[in-house]
Amino acid sequence: MVTVGVRELKTELSRYLRRVKGGEVVMVTDRGKNVALVTPVQGGVESKKEVWGLVSSGVALWAGSKPAGLREPVKIKGKALSQIILEQRR
Repeated sequence: MVTVGVRELKTELSRYLRRVKGGEVVMVTDRGKNVALVTPVQGGVESKKEVWGLVSSGVALWAGSKPAGLREPVKIKGKALSQIILEQRR
């Protein structure tokens, strides 16, 4: 099993997905804590039924749409990015 942090997984997603396709299991960590396990899908249609079984039993959640994003916007100190871009265009 391979262990990878969230940041590394985001930047190298294709590489890790190739490893999963090859049969490896990838443990995803966030600040040293295990948060997800990426495993290869075995068998097509039967695997989809297993996934829907997890959703229907409440183990997995799916709202039926794209992710909604953060509930609260991220607050940063300083000028807004749009303001900085406008200033640099002058």
